[in-house]
Amino acid sequence: MKIIKFGASWCAPCRAMRPIMEKFKTKYPDMTIEEHDLDNSDSYKLSEKLGCRAVPTLIWMRDGKDFKKNILLKLEGAAPLRAVEDAHERAALRESASRKGRKP
Repeated sequence: MKIIKFGASWCAPCRAMRPIMEKFKTKYPDMTIEEHDLDNSDSYKLSEKLGCRAVPTLIWMRDGKDFKKNILLKLEGAAPLRAVEDAHERAALRESASRKGRKP
């Protein structure tokens, strides 16, 4: 499982999320977080492919090539650390359930 984080340099809520994500990384050091700046055209294309409608957006994904089928959870907009941690726990439960062949 990994997190794809979409943001932009001009986005104030994205800047507000930086310290929150630093704390998250400290608590979950093994979690891969791919950061994408929407000022980059390739990142923008990926955000469209994944249905990103706002920044900042965090998308928890299981590993695999089919992006849309591997989305576990999306968190759109700035959020406090507790909300990010709750989303992470829900995504982990969904991933675990999907490995066991059950719907979360």
